Amino acid sequence: MGKNLANLNETLFAQLDRLSSTDLSGDGLKSEIERSRAVGGIARLIIDEGRLALDAHTRIQKDSKGAPGLFIEEPKVISDGKS
Repeated sequence: MGKNLANLNETLFAQLDRLSSTDLSGDGLKSEIERSRAVGGIARLIIDEGRLALDAHTRIQKDSKGAPGLFIEEPKVISDGKS
């Protein structure tokens, strides 16, 4: 699994698909709900970390406008992995 927000989005939708399955009931459904809560909690932490990285990146870019030739790389957590 990749480590960027696009992959997180795919993971969350896959979890939603599993949770939406009509084949789930009883203990299986309870287990999937518990797993969904865990995945959601971790996703929130990852999103918060991405937001912090983006805010820091934006602030650095804003503060360094006058520095010629300075390039601040995009935070990896929000990149598409192609750069």
